[in-house]
Formats: sequence, C-alpha cells, structure tokens
Amino acid sequence: MVAGLVSPLIALTVTPALVYILLERAPIEHRQSPIIPWLHRVYDRALRPTVRKPRLAYGTVTVLMVAGIVVWPLLGTELLPSFKERDFLMHWITKPGTSRPEMWRITAQACRELLTIPGVRNCGSHIGQAMSADEPYGVYFTENWISIDPAVDYDATLAKVQETVDGYPGQSAMCRPI
Repeated sequence: MVAGLVSPLIALTVTPALVYILLERAPIEHRQSPIIPWLHRVYDRALRPTVRKPRLAYGTVTVLMVAGIVVWPLLGTELLPSFKERDFLMHWITKPGTSRPEMWRITAQACRELLTIPGVRNCGSHIGQAMSADEPYGVYFTENWISIDPAVDYDATLAKVQETVDGYPGQSAMCRPI
C-alpha cells in the first residue's frame, strides 16, 4: 500500500528532476509524434459532449459514488483470499515469570492433545528464545508448529484445533498460517 501511495509522488517529483539533470546538455529536437494529432482529435470528440452537458458527467459520477457506497458493506475485509494453508504457527504467551518446566509441560500436553485430532499430522514447539535471538521474549513465549493433512476436511479440523487451543486457560493463543 505504501509503494502504491509513494510511487506517484516519485513519478511526479524525482523522475522529472533526474531527467532534467541527466539530459541537461542533450541536444533538443522539437519534433511531434505523428500519433499526437490523432490523439487530440479522439480526446476532443470524447470531451466535447461532457463540456456541453456537464450534468451528465456529474450524474454519472454521483451514480458511481452511490453505487460504491451501497457496495462498500458487501465487500470483504480481507486483502487476500483464504488459501486454506495446511501449516500453522501458533504463539502461546503466558504470564512473564512462568518457568521453563511448566511451559514445557503445558506445550507437550497440548501437542499430545493436538495429535489426537484426526487430520493433524504433526506438532512441534519452540519454547523461549536462544541467546541473541531476534524475538525479545522469555520462556513464557512458545511457538507451536501444527500441520494438517490435505486429505481431511480443513474447516472441521481447524475448528477442532482452535477448540483444543481455547481449552487451555491462561494462554494467549494466536494461530495463523505460516
């Protein structure tokens, strides 16, 4: 989104400045493209009715705006469609100060329980952080990797996984596709 907003700004400011600097000493030859007169005629023919009857243009713009406002609530909120990924990364966060043995016990129990769900292929975990890691968390932070078999019903299996994860009180769980 940022690139889409910044690129017109670059195109209108930096690019002309660079062209001016780089082509400052280039020989100037004033020559018009043979297609320009034809484009002017087409543009004039298309613009003439709008200039004569601006109400038609205003009405068209109004209708398009109203249609956009009517359609707005029906649009989805996701920028990307759901790809039904089969591999998930789940973050479990408990209260700071939770001991490593306790996190290991909870995580091992959760993985054993998740593996009993038909369709869950595997479950692995990463507890805490290594020395000089990029994540500033202690042992109260766990990453669980969960894979779902492609042969099972995706939505039903994911619902069972979420139900299992929600069954652990005191955990703040965020499950997202990898």
